[in-house]
Amino acid sequence: MQKMGWKFVILIILAAVIFLWLIKAPVLSMVLTQKLRVPIFVEWVSVGFDHTDMRNFKIKNPEGFKAPDAFTVKETTVDSPWRQMFGNPCVIDQILLNDIFVDVEFVNALGSKNNWTEISDKMPKPRSDREVLIQKMILTNINIEIRGLGLMAKPTLRHVDRLEFEGIDSQQGFPTEELIHKVFGESGLEEFINDAFNPGGLLKDTANPLKIL
Repeated sequence: MQKMGWKFVILIILAAVIFLWLIKAPVLSMVLTQKLRVPIFVEWVSVGFDHTDMRNFKIKNPEGFKAPDAFTVKETTVDSPWRQMFGNPCVIDQILLNDIFVDVEFVNALGSKNNWTEISDKMPKPRSDREVLIQKMILTNINIEIRGLGLMAKPTLRHVDRLEFEGIDSQQGFPTEELIHKVFGESGLEEFINDAFNPGGLLKDTANPLKIL
């Protein structure tokens, strides 16, 4: 009877592991939503020893905005052995984001209030003693839709085929200002987009190299 009891416990544990493995995408969505305090959705996750794949990662827009999603990535691949990701510093060899959509919806004509200012207000301030280093990040097929800016009657669309970043670390931060300049500099929208993603001028001025291929 004692042996049968242990077998039963083992079967329960195996069933629980299989169940958690099958629902890992909903669990990840729930954990990210709780940590970031904004609605996050992940449709599918596959975890290996040296890479992680995700499909349909989404940050939902707050209520009251036209588009349901503020940010979507159809395919995400993180290439890095687990021992590097759990070390200090956390070193990630490469992140590939493919088929990206970004929605920027302004509430007022001046651009001081928009969906991203509301999202950032809800997110907690990052607190971590671990340094993070991303050796390379590749973004492909980027589509950005801008609504409600000034007198624009229709949404403005921007498309970039490919962006590459190298040597991104947590101390310097992500080179957001440089990215915005490369995408919006020729359109005359750079200042408005900078304010949308950088309320109060808090972005760091980084010198990380950025290439557009």
